[in-house]
Amino acid sequence: MKKENVKKRMGFDLDFTLIDHKKNRVDFLNSLGYNDISNDIKFSSIKKIVSKDDYKKTQDYIYGEETLLAKPFKNAVETLEFLKDYFDFFLISRRIPKNRPFGVSWVKNNISFFPEKNIYFVDKDNEKAGVAEKLNLNVFIDDKLNLFSNFPENIYKFCFDDIFEHNEDEAGKVKVVRSYKEFLDEIKKLKIFDL
Repeated sequence: MKKENVKKRMGFDLDFTLIDHKKNRVDFLNSLGYNDISNDIKFSSIKKIVSKDDYKKTQDYIYGEETLLAKPFKNAVETLEFLKDYFDFFLISRRIPKNRPFGVSWVKNNISFFPEKNIYFVDKDNEKAGVAEKLNLNVFIDDKLNLFSNFPENIYKFCFDDIFEHNEDEAGKVKVVRSYKEFLDEIKKLKIFDL
């Protein structure tokens, strides 16, 4: 009798991991008069340059209806398309309740094969680890490196960082990847997966 392959479980953050908000964020900040900000600016630099009030306005803007106009990161959808035969996908994202429907709609519009029933929202980033553990994830990818400090050891952790916010030295057991091509290459190296 042939042994049936059991799919593994992969979790994703949404914003700045699957959704590339950089252009919309920069355009909005430029409209507020921050003309020296470009798409490759580091998140930590934005918080130093932009007033707290303008930062909040920017977050409200990009996570609101504007989400629907944002693009997926290059090769993100193609990578998931390839991996869907090997993994069940789960989304764990921090969004305020009023902006959650925009996140769900974005996923439906851009990654149509992603099961809506596997979309989870949390109120705080530190709640993601508990959800990932309850879902028994094998892999999780997020753009925030500090998020992984309370994640279970048995989950392969990836930090998506296309703007070089983080370096390998500070990452510890978290693998920093700069693109979805690199992410796929790293997933293929994990010997527990038959890819």
